[in-house]
Amino acid sequence: MPPYAHKEILVINSSITNCDPDNIYESIDSLKKEGIICSVISLSASIHILKTLTNATEGMFYLAKNKDHYQQILLRYLVPHFSKKEISAQ
Repeated sequence: MPPYAHKEILVINSSITNCDPDNIYESIDSLKKEGIICSVISLSASIHILKTLTNATEGMFYLAKNKDHYQQILLRYLVPHFSKKEISAQ
């Protein structure tokens, strides 16, 4: 993969619970090791494990307040964004 490219996952979540068949922390470590940036848009509540995921992979966590706010957040992902490291270097 070229150095300017990013692997990214956008999770849109509307649940206040989760059920993980495996160790979720191992999954987060695998994503981090592969350099995959995970960002989350939550429609219902702020969930600790999703914040942990975004912090570990240098993604962003958003809690949508209403329909308009959700649309604004989603529009940010139409164009690829920079990681937190790249933003701080600029």
